[in-house]
Amino acid sequence: MNKKPFLLLAMIGFTTLSLAGCSKTIAVSDGQKITEHDYYEAAKTTAQGKQTFQELILNATLEKQYGKKVSQTKVERQFKAYQQQYGDSFKTVLASQNLTEHSLKQQIRNNLLLQAAVKDHSNFSKDNLKQAWKNYQPPIKTKAILVNSPAQAQGIIDKLNRSHGNKLATFNHLAQSNSANSLSTNKNTITVDNNQSTVPAEYKAVAGQLKTGEYSIKPVKTDNGYYVIYILNHPSKGKLANHTAALKQQIVNDNFKNPRFMRKMTKRLLTDANVKIKDPAFKNALNDLTNNSK
Repeated sequence: MNKKPFLLLAMIGFTTLSLAGCSKTIAVSDGQKITEHDYYEAAKTTAQGKQTFQELILNATLEKQYGKKVSQTKVERQFKAYQQQYGDSFKTVLASQNLTEHSLKQQIRNNLLLQAAVKDHSNFSKDNLKQAWKNYQPPIKTKAILVNSPAQAQGIIDKLNRSHGNKLATFNHLAQSNSANSLSTNKNTITVDNNQSTVPAEYKAVAGQLKTGEYSIKPVKTDNGYYVIYILNHPSKGKLANHTAALKQQIVNDNFKNPRFMRKMTKRLLTDANVKIKDPAFKNALNDLTNNSK
């Protein structure tokens, strides 16, 4: 699971409790108590402590300004998309990232809050919309079979190549008996577009090259495994005026991945929030966020 867009909150517990004046014992070693205050004092001197402090401040700022724009329904929708993407291996992937369902949902919310801020600071001028249109890809409806090895994927492709008649029916039959992922069933489809963040980039690239009724002739390698892709519908691009909302979202996504844009936006958010730091240890913790806009 790609965690890159998400902000981590691993140390929120010790920060909030310590600032509240509570110092509960969290461990005992050879009779010696270790309190939340001890943990806080040690952690705040580390680089990880500084990073977590920055994230806490930024998340609090985003929640204050954009919390009403991110509903729990949106969080649950994206959470379910991840569940579908990883299928039966979802819990294993969570464990490998040291995440729980609750912490993943919190990361999803943080990400959606950040996206709301990016949208608020993005420029949707006619020129920018025209530029986004050049790279626009309309939504492609696909089906997929996910397996663990290239040999398995190639074997499925070979069977499709040898089959006669309805290729989709053959694909559905092979999906039922071969796939390692719950998406690869007769009922479920995977929609591929510029703004779909849960579909692997390699999958998107291959799907974009295929026409309706075609399938991938080579195994598609991704971090999830090896896909065989079938195209249910690859529509024509159409006219810009019919895709304004999608183009705006594409601009937001591009800005989200632009380090310079994100630095400038973060600086403005924190400056406008008028953050007051009470602990001298964190006096300069936000300097690299508020002073550097290059």
